[in-house]
Amino acid sequence: MKRAQKIISLFNSIGISELSRKKVSFSGDIIDISSVLSDVLLLRWLAEKIDIAADVVLTMAVDGITFGTIVAEKLKAKIAYVKDREETGVRSFYQITMTYDPGIHQRKFYLPKKLLKKDDRVLIVDDILRTGKTFEALIKIAEKAKAEIVGGAVIFSKRDIIEDFRKRLPKFYVFYEF
Repeated sequence: MKRAQKIISLFNSIGISELSRKKVSFSGDIIDISSVLSDVLLLRWLAEKIDIAADVVLTMAVDGITFGTIVAEKLKAKIAYVKDREETGVRSFYQITMTYDPGIHQRKFYLPKKLLKKDDRVLIVDDILRTGKTFEALIKIAEKAKAEIVGGAVIFSKRDIIEDFRKRLPKFYVFYEF
């Protein structure tokens, strides 16, 4: 117990921004956060900072799954993740189409309907906000299900992207802005 308290105390004294910054590498417009996504202790520490009541944590496959699962475990919620293809054997989906480059690039996303119900309290979680399109796709899926979006959480976000989501969501956690 004393060892755990020492570790938590150390993390708190360093602060998430400093700890995260040391695990991230930037190369021009490219950001590599793989060291953060593979650090289960750090992800658990981040999850502990999220104080919200949710029935379902909704995230995107694949990079959101690790953090989303740890957050769901902390909140005692279910985890549901959206994919860019239909799941074999599932008959009924929520489906949306997102346009990434107007007139050029569209992607479809799917979530089995049995994973998200009307009035479920949903926390939307992702690893990073670069353009906000993936996070927007998660919001649209939750809205399509008529679920109640209670908040959002991301580990990293570009500064110019977060304001819109802070205005739209009741609670919005961002641990590191760049």
